[in-house]
Amino acid sequence: MICGYVGSTAEKYAKRNERQFVPLEGAAERTKGDADGDGAVTNKDAQYVLTAYTESLTTGVTDMPEADAKAADVDGSGSVGAADAQYILVYYTENTIAGNKTTWEMLITS
Repeated sequence: MICGYVGSTAEKYAKRNERQFVPLEGAAERTKGDADGDGAVTNKDAQYVLTAYTESLTTGVTDMPEADAKAADVDGSGSVGAADAQYILVYYTENTIAGNKTTWEMLITS
């Protein structure tokens, strides 16, 4: 049995190794776009989402914990895809690199 927070490395390890995972209480709600759960929306989130999406296309299996997928589905389509990775990268670039205060709504509805 492996205990940890939902969306954590512990959960990923348990899933990959077919071990029982027991979630710990008190995990904070994930920020939209923070697919890797490190507390910030970065280019790493976009890469993670794109890699997971590409792997799902080639293997037919989505190996992304539920908390990661929920945070990654920034367009609200109900699934994680290339568009989500693109939105995350643009959000990161605009807010962090370019210094332009940009919201998800501004990106997704434009």
